[in-house]
Amino acid sequence: MKRIILFVLVILSMTGCTKENSKFYLNDEYYNAGKLVDIDSKELTNILKSNDSFILFTYNPYCNFKVSCENVVENFSKNNNITIFKIPFEEFKNTKLYNTIKYAPSIILVNKGKIETYLDPNEDEDSIKYQEEKALKDYIEMYIDTKK
Repeated sequence: MKRIILFVLVILSMTGCTKENSKFYLNDEYYNAGKLVDIDSKELTNILKSNDSFILFTYNPYCNFKVSCENVVENFSKNNNITIFKIPFEEFKNTKLYNTIKYAPSIILVNKGKIETYLDPNEDEDSIKYQEEKALKDYIEMYIDTKK
């Protein structure tokens, strides 16, 4: 019986019948700008209520990483012509997203006003994504279509 189940799983994976991670688009206005935009908790709350799809960077006033996280995020934004919102973590704590994300820095991918995924600074495998633009780009492009 185990062999039959294994055979079926192999066939399904070969034929593409397994669920794939579908990418989403950002709102149109967040393409072709390539900049970081400072926002506060009220602005973030309004953007979430609008059910926008966007990228959010929350940060601390200091960075413990070798390379500044903000520089990596800003370079990604410029090189891919995508607007990314940024908010200080102390301000971020005043939003409903703080119920899910308790530490900074973090890159939060929001799809239609809901968190799709985010980077956790306490996870070793996520730390490279704060340090190398290519790693950040690869991560974001798993979820978001960066070209509109």
